[in-house]
Amino acid sequence: MISVIIPVYNAARTLSNCLDSIFNLDYTDFEVIIVNDCSTDNSLDIAKQYNVKIINHEKNFGPGVARNNGAKIANGSILAFTDSDCEVPRDWLRKFEDFFKKNQDVAIITGPYSKSVETKFISIFQHYDISRFQERTSGFINTCTSCNLACKKDIFFEIGGFSETWINEDWRLAFKLPKQYKIYWHKENGVAHNYRATFKSYFKQQISWVSTTIMVYLLYPHILIKSASFSKRDVVLDLFFSSLFFVTIPLIFFKFYFLWILIFSFIILFLLNLNFLNKIRKEISLKFTVYSIFFVLIRNFIWILGIIKGLKLYIFKRNCNY
Repeated sequence: MISVIIPVYNAARTLSNCLDSIFNLDYTDFEVIIVNDCSTDNSLDIAKQYNVKIINHEKNFGPGVARNNGAKIANGSILAFTDSDCEVPRDWLRKFEDFFKKNQDVAIITGPYSKSVETKFISIFQHYDISRFQERTSGFINTCTSCNLACKKDIFFEIGGFSETWINEDWRLAFKLPKQYKIYWHKENGVAHNYRATFKSYFKQQISWVSTTIMVYLLYPHILIKSASFSKRDVVLDLFFSSLFFVTIPLIFFKFYFLWILIFSFIILFLLNLNFLNKIRKEISLKFTVYSIFFVLIRNFIWILGIIKGLKLYIFKRNCNY
């Protein structure tokens, strides 16, 4: 049996579609465990309409605690995790089970997002933005993503489950895995995702993600040396030339030659993102591509703010239990 565990917090808008996709699987030997993490909307009422086990938190503990509590009542020998804003493909669990059977040394299987459920510009941009890094990932890796993950239950408890703090609990699960166990990136087993649909929610999510990622890198510097799942070099170059671009903007009013630095940094940014933009042009439209050029700059500015926040968190809170 496979136990599917879903942490839920104020997910009324997406939970039904998530559960419908799970109960439409071509695999039957599974159970679903919903951990309602003190939602203030009607998520709990929606969950009760399905044949699922429910854990109802009276306090909002966060996703790490929710997933661990779900695992504690799981009957399956494999734990599968997804999020309430995801929709899984029909063969999702079957692919997990088949791969575990053929690869006994694999402890965790994780995978990408396959598409955006939302059709707004900002949602589709996020999918293409994430996908360009995920598409380069294959084979055995050193991290995982909790929205699309399967783990052998005995190993999950052997390593203590997810970190029960708020900072990148899925990455930290991977870091605790002993060397004899492997993590496999199953690029052909993606889940659809409801990306952020408004700029405000996107801004908050990106600031939070980048700042906590910086915290993880500072707390676990060895992961910068190992080959991680997503390209770091391109991100560093992107952020460097974006910083140069933003710093130069006010300086052009004082010295004209700063305009050439501004133009140079923009051209480099364009070239760094050329393959990404060309894919968008081919698969969507030229208009979408033009918008994306400028949104890359906006995204990078948000990331710079997130890096600053992450550094501040590390300096002032590094003695906390992260």
